[in-house]
Amino acid sequence: MSDRSFLTRRELIAGALATSIVPAAVRSAAAAQEALPENVDVAIVGGGISGLYAAWRLLTAPSAERASPPPSVAVFEAAGRLGGRIFSATPPGMPHVPAELGAMRIVTSQAFVLALTRELGLPLADFPMGTDANLVYLRTKRFRLRDYARPAAVPYALRPAELGKSPDGLLFGAIEKLVPNYTKLDRAGWLAVKKSATRHGVPLWNRGFWNVLSEILSNEALDLIREGGGYPSFLSNWNAAEASEYLTSDFPAGAAYRTIRGGMQRLPEAVAERVERAGGMVRRRAQVTAVHVVSQNPPAFRLTFRPARAGEAPRVVNAKSVIFALPRRAIELIDTGSLLAAPDVRRAFDAIEGVVASKVFLGYHTPWWRQLGLRSGRANTDLPMAQCYYFGTEREQPGGEPGNTNSLLMASYANDGPADFWTFAEGEAGAPLESNVRAELGRQLAAVHGLMPPEPYTSLAVDWGRDPYGGAWHIWRPGERSWEVMPRIRKPVAELPLSIVGEAWSTEAGWIEGALNTAEHVLEEQYGLRRPAWLPRSYSIGS
Repeated sequence: MSDRSFLTRRELIAGALATSIVPAAVRSAAAAQEALPENVDVAIVGGGISGLYAAWRLLTAPSAERASPPPSVAVFEAAGRLGGRIFSATPPGMPHVPAELGAMRIVTSQAFVLALTRELGLPLADFPMGTDANLVYLRTKRFRLRDYARPAAVPYALRPAELGKSPDGLLFGAIEKLVPNYTKLDRAGWLAVKKSATRHGVPLWNRGFWNVLSEILSNEALDLIREGGGYPSFLSNWNAAEASEYLTSDFPAGAAYRTIRGGMQRLPEAVAERVERAGGMVRRRAQVTAVHVVSQNPPAFRLTFRPARAGEAPRVVNAKSVIFALPRRAIELIDTGSLLAAPDVRRAFDAIEGVVASKVFLGYHTPWWRQLGLRSGRANTDLPMAQCYYFGTEREQPGGEPGNTNSLLMASYANDGPADFWTFAEGEAGAPLESNVRAELGRQLAAVHGLMPPEPYTSLAVDWGRDPYGGAWHIWRPGERSWEVMPRIRKPVAELPLSIVGEAWSTEAGWIEGALNTAEHVLEEQYGLRRPAWLPRSYSIGS
């Protein structure tokens, strides 16, 4: 039981113990809505990274790849900020320690997003994952990561062959039995495996991941992975073929991570700046409520928007083509009439489901966790907080305020079942977290660390399961062939210039890489653009 602030359909609802953490873009959400164009060639619904990237590429493609003059392009975002589930906030008293409410890191193997940050001139920094001295708290036992090598320290009745292995070691060892030599597979290799791999004669894509793992690991080992790995959703019964690729590609053993200095939200903001510099329109607080076809030859769409003020008529924009750059739930909240009603399109929508996840950040006047030798990375637990991450101290950041020891802790990063524990109350921006929430978080942090933390001076939380997001990331259901669904969802109506992009229907769900991949597919397949020069030619965007 606890309370936390959360994102509503358009804004952040942020909580604070003393001073609220509210991004400048959200503080200006009450400003007058920007004027909308009457007509546009390409209307992009959703101001996350996939929509902004698509707009930028359409506007800046060489003239040989498009009609001249360049198309008119507009991005419409319902919220008062851009970025979707990329969302960096600036805590009070810590101007150089961003709280990453959404995406917080990039895997060094994700060549697309790394190439994009280089092209945009965005500086990167290491995202450290701690050391083997980081804490684990399971079944009331507290130990260090390195203690997984000591079976007596781990409170699980594992089989002899499972002893001495961490949750990651158990998980990746099981996947090795399903997909031998998976570490040597590239994107094309994984596609071949997903089409052909079987377990007891049944295709992996047609089996649940939990079901398959239960044939390889003991129940105690499965519980250890679920409770000690930080992500209970990974042990749900999702598509076993997709799970195998996703986990080994995006969370490989020994993975290195980067982040964008100054906050991950600098990425969508930088792309939006390029869009506007190229003559495109980016409209915030422009909530699309309906998209309908008004003509098929030539194609024409009508976008209806929420009125700027109560009592006013809905605003309307006409477009020659439309790109939905949104997750599944956000599209479902838009009235599309019969546009997306075909049975195979509905099946493509049902091929994925959202994963509920939440984050709670607390700000302290000192980094109290350092007395335990903890400086970065995370602690994992079977308590509802699931994970906590140790972020920076203001005075230690580039350009940080000398002598300022204010420090940031992600006090809870919960997904799947543990996320259900944290029931947030809706309220106005700046409303304080309730005392019982603070007390519960403090109790769990004390259990994990073996000491009572001081009272935080500020807080911020987000629930990505709320509308319009429907989940922090998405997973594929068993029985779905992603390589067939993804092309279908990218162009849901064969005879119309309508596209869907975003991380949801990708093999890298939840990552910026997946969002960019789907957008690049649409740009090349449906708009005839060539691969950008800054993206390595050897890079494969997959199915």
